[in-house]
Amino acid sequence: METAYQKNFSEAERERELRKKRVEGEKRGDDFLDEDGVKNCERFKIEGYLELKGKEGRKAIAELSKIIKSGNQSFHLENIILSDKMKRDIGNTHAIINEVYQTFLSHENITQIIPQYDLEQLQNKGSSSLINVIYRLVAKYILEIFGTEKNGKIYLDDKRGDFFELVNKLISNGLEKYLDVYKTDIPLYEIMYQALEKDLQSGKHQSEIYLGRDAVFMFQGRRAELISKLRQMKPAERKRIKQEIERKGGIVFYPQYITIPSNFVPGRGYFGVKPRNLKSYLQQSNIDKEIDPVFVDVGCRGTIPEYIMHLLGYSVKEMKEKIHLLVTGYDDYRVDGVPKGVDLLSLEHRPKKEERAMGLTRDSDGQIKHFALPTHPVEQFEYELCSQAVKRHFWDKAKMKRFKV
Repeated sequence: METAYQKNFSEAERERELRKKRVEGEKRGDDFLDEDGVKNCERFKIEGYLELKGKEGRKAIAELSKIIKSGNQSFHLENIILSDKMKRDIGNTHAIINEVYQTFLSHENITQIIPQYDLEQLQNKGSSSLINVIYRLVAKYILEIFGTEKNGKIYLDDKRGDFFELVNKLISNGLEKYLDVYKTDIPLYEIMYQALEKDLQSGKHQSEIYLGRDAVFMFQGRRAELISKLRQMKPAERKRIKQEIERKGGIVFYPQYITIPSNFVPGRGYFGVKPRNLKSYLQQSNIDKEIDPVFVDVGCRGTIPEYIMHLLGYSVKEMKEKIHLLVTGYDDYRVDGVPKGVDLLSLEHRPKKEERAMGLTRDSDGQIKHFALPTHPVEQFEYELCSQAVKRHFWDKAKMKRFKV
């Protein structure tokens, strides 16, 4: 039996389907989430952990991560009050992190999973090393899970008595996710980037739009790769490339990322986002036909990029060359070279930084943005490590190649 995304529709059938979705959307009476609507959504936040916000939150994370990194048993924190037990626990956290990290580096198959040039960087302990990132991420997790706020101070106490168990499990599972990204995701991203680079050089598109949430790591890897290529060039070479880009019509060199989940599309668990508002959201993000985009996503049927392109005025025929998916039943959208049998769910179910968007809202400056709740601190920790795996790999790999316009 064919699944919904394996069935191939004719161009006329797809045009009718998209027109129907737009009409359905225009009939809806819902609009942007207003301030009360956002507050109502925020009631569904996960209870039981401290949410760190703004400058004060960043300051607390930096203060605690500095202590964890140092491994000092005796220390004083300015804005964080610790119970006696928590003070001892924090003093031993450095040792826990390093023990788990060394076990990770000693993984029996790590040399088959991670390339040598990436592995050498993992053993580095400089300021930008992965181990230093983990110190900061663990500090954030400790504050969120064990912290309470009162009178501008953060109080840390391990009343449950499971501090070491939670921290050990957090880092171990996070580093397992790091390896999973190398095993599955990065090889597929390589295939996608090669296809995008080929199309870019041949003039089939001038910009790349990655659709969130699922394509976030693919976006981060591509952006890291392109920035790395530019930074290693001499100023004169960068100037030449800029002039060449302008001559070709002003290529939007850096890829763009935008969050438009399937529930924004009429007929797909629709949340009441009017097409005209979604179109305004796209225009504000400088996404239109003028930038000659290609839309990149992990996979399935391609409903979201189809609907976006329909709003921008593309025909179904034009969509065939403007939608790139890793895993799909549609030959028109699938990137060449992706092996058969790729597990779509494993790619879609990677850790996320935020839950699925609930709708669009406006900030105090009138800018349209999607509204989504943060995920649990454990998932955010795993998300950050997956992100580190992708960005570090493609940043370092780009140093080994020359860039051509």
